[in-house]
Amino acid sequence: VAVQNDSPTSGSIIITTFPTPPFCCHAHLHTMDRDQLLAVARTFNSRLPVSMEIYIGVERTATDIRRDIELLV
Repeated sequence: VAVQNDSPTSGSIIITTFPTPPFCCHAHLHTMDRDQLLAVARTFNSRLPVSMEIYIGVERTATDIRRDIELLV
């Protein structure tokens, strides 16, 4: 599984690969609770450049984290 993003600062294309998908589909993402979304975000963050990581501070709600995951994929 791979995610492709453009870098606004350098104009380059960033391709991030994952050995297994952290969730199966959009519907699955919407059934996840905050802890499950945190696990998905941590999986992404373990492979993403620091500037693209999903912020997962304690004040972030499940809705916030889900929205950031959706923006990424």
